[in-house]
Amino acid sequence: MYQAIYSFSISDFLEAFPACQKLVLRHAPFRGIDQKSNIVTNTTGSPVAPKHLLRELRLPPTSEMDIPSMVKVLESQNQLRSIEFGGHRHQQRIEDIFEALPVFCPHLTSFVMLIATSSMPNALWINLFNSYPNLWRFHVGGSIMDDSVVRLLPQCCKGLKDLSISHCPNVTFQSVRDILTSCSRLVCLNVGGVELSSEVFTGSVEWACKATLRDLSLRCLQARRADHEQIRYRLEQLVELERLTMCGRHMHMDMMLPPLENMLKDLQGEDQQDVKQEQQEQQEQEQQEQQEQEQQEQQEQEQEQYPYLHECLAPPQPLYPRLKMLRFQEFETLMNVEQTQRFFAEVPEIEAAYMTRCFDSNAITWLSQYRRDLGFGSVRRF
Repeated sequence: MYQAIYSFSISDFLEAFPACQKLVLRHAPFRGIDQKSNIVTNTTGSPVAPKHLLRELRLPPTSEMDIPSMVKVLESQNQLRSIEFGGHRHQQRIEDIFEALPVFCPHLTSFVMLIATSSMPNALWINLFNSYPNLWRFHVGGSIMDDSVVRLLPQCCKGLKDLSISHCPNVTFQSVRDILTSCSRLVCLNVGGVELSSEVFTGSVEWACKATLRDLSLRCLQARRADHEQIRYRLEQLVELERLTMCGRHMHMDMMLPPLENMLKDLQGEDQQDVKQEQQEQQEQEQQEQQEQEQQEQQEQEQEQYPYLHECLAPPQPLYPRLKMLRFQEFETLMNVEQTQRFFAEVPEIEAAYMTRCFDSNAITWLSQYRRDLGFGSVRRF
């Protein structure tokens, strides 16, 4: 793997390093302060020599790309598996790349297009999906593609694992829900810059990816209050979930946890059973009275040090046992101390939580005090 950060063309680089399999351009190269560069053709203007080893190519954002020259580069890279166009300016002839890819690069499995492709017709996307049935990663940004295109992904690319859709205004909750109910191998779903109704969580069809999805990010979710219970039901089914981001309107802790009153009743019932069992054991085994008294004193000390914490932070079966990263924004009702304690009790493996305007002042104080005792790295952006 080579990371190119200085001023030379792709073809120059490939001629100098014929064994290169992965080329990542981090910044747009410039040959002069006011001189536009061509990152595709070589410095001499000669054709690109045939190369067949490059498997991954990432082009940097904000670079000016000469489309015909880029097509010539693709002609010589028939072993390419992954290509990424990172946020280029709008290209008038970007469709030429789409037409060239299936011809010269027949083995693509990963495709990232963050160019503002506002003028690209749906037919080009459909042809891309049909040309690459083994596509497992697809990221798109700034496209006018609609639900009819997104719905074709599970049909054409049955092994889809990583899907990211950003700033595509014609995509709705309906096609996103179809992805969740159809893609049985989906590991990562990221939808941003697209206003989604919480109806994406509703419906009677089970999510096909509930045993595989690890990263779910919905950054513009319009959560209806009536859907909170259904949202929680879907999230609890994601047994492998490690990263969760949900930002938008009408956020509430009920989207992740049952109402606190019900949970406290369950806890009180469990506590009463424990006390009754201890009393029976004391009657049957008086010889252990001293040992039980010492244990009780130790529990009282822990109670004084961590009020309420010992009752809530060890549920027998946490709702989200594998969750490591959590991002929420603007709960309608701020969580108090007890709610916050219960909230983090259900995520025992959490390492980082980025939560904006989700806690009241007392909860923020408690988090600052007990963050290390909870065992996770950081809670930021209170």
